Amino acid sequence: SQSNGLILGLLILSFVNIQRNHTGKAVFFTLLTAFIKLFGVFFFAVFLLYPKQILKSVKFVLCYGLILFVLPLLVVDIGQLKNLYFSYFELLKNDGSQFVKYSFTGWLNQWFSFYPSKNLVVLFGLIIQSLPLLMIKLWTEKTKIVYACTLLIWMVIFNHMAESATYIIAVGAIYLAFSTSEKLPLLGVLLIFFMFFTAELGPSDLYPKLIRIWIIETAQLKAFSCILIWFYLILGCCKSYFKKTEFLSI
Repeated sequence: SQSNGLILGLLILSFVNIQRNHTGKAVFFTLLTAFIKLFGVFFFAVFLLYPKQILKSVKFVLCYGLILFVLPLLVVDIGQLKNLYFSYFELLKNDGSQFVKYSFTGWLNQWFSFYPSKNLVVLFGLIIQSLPLLMIKLWTEKTKIVYACTLLIWMVIFNHMAESATYIIAVGAIYLAFSTSEKLPLLGVLLIFFMFFTAELGPSDLYPKLIRIWIIETAQLKAFSCILIWFYLILGCCKSYFKKTEFLSI
């Protein structure tokens, strides 16, 4: 019943089609995710890495966006569709409660009893996520793949309402990013193992219930491991340009 695996698959398909210069397919797959879970729309930032496709993508966004917007009319009438969209955006607008789940904000709450504005946290994450776009002038295909993966991780860890199951998106992106390196440095290997035993196995029956609760909720290690790797990959993107070192050799 979870759609997160589908979201991950669609966004990977989108990126593959961007690489192959199939702009229409890339836009369609990204828009599909946005109509399932709105945060998929942020993946359009990947088009900034392929400037020749930006203008082409606009016409496809308008075309496919309109089609998907009215597609529910096959099963509901106009009044029902209007009410559905209205209630959905009201829900988003009023999502200002102090309740958070497994995210950067949740980690700050649990570790430091720090309760910043969710908008400020997202702004901070957006600034860090944008650094490679501002600093790297010569993008290789490898750094483009890794940057796309960091964007997938960002979409999860900076979503204050991310659930445990949502992390399949971040974890899948992490494995894809690390698969681009022929030889991982020790720090990268340690981070992968830390993520494996917390983000992946943390919610499983490998651990007794009390330890599971501590890993996932109390210590927020599921989120923390992905946060660490996100910072690591962002730094790897930037360092690959400035010091001309082997990618991810941090």
